[in-house]
Amino acid sequence: MVIVSYLEIYNEVVKDLLNPSDKQLTIREHPEMGIYVQDLAELVVKSSADVVKLLEQGQKVRHVAATAMNERSSRSHSCFTLKIEQKTTELLVDKQKTTTLTAKINLVDLAGEHVLLH
Repeated sequence: MVIVSYLEIYNEVVKDLLNPSDKQLTIREHPEMGIYVQDLAELVVKSSADVVKLLEQGQKVRHVAATAMNERSSRSHSCFTLKIEQKTTELLVDKQKTTTLTAKINLVDLAGEHVLLH
């Protein structure tokens, strides 16, 4: 299973880029889950095309502005997260054993200029 989320931090306010609204999200800490963003949308994807579609969808609602060096410079920080979970089940003599492998990939874009060098 692959789950994605996409958030933006702009002027110290956390917003959901996959479920855009005026709602400000809160960063929390849980003893077992660790640090998380309360009420952040997490969507299950079925293909790499779904991942790209959601990334592009979120990019469209990010805070951007023109600068001298870049027409669409990001004004916010963003974090696109992919959570990957794989479960395998083994049948043993008198019981069943389930193993879960998990991974988390964070793609972070910090606010500021993006300069392409040739």
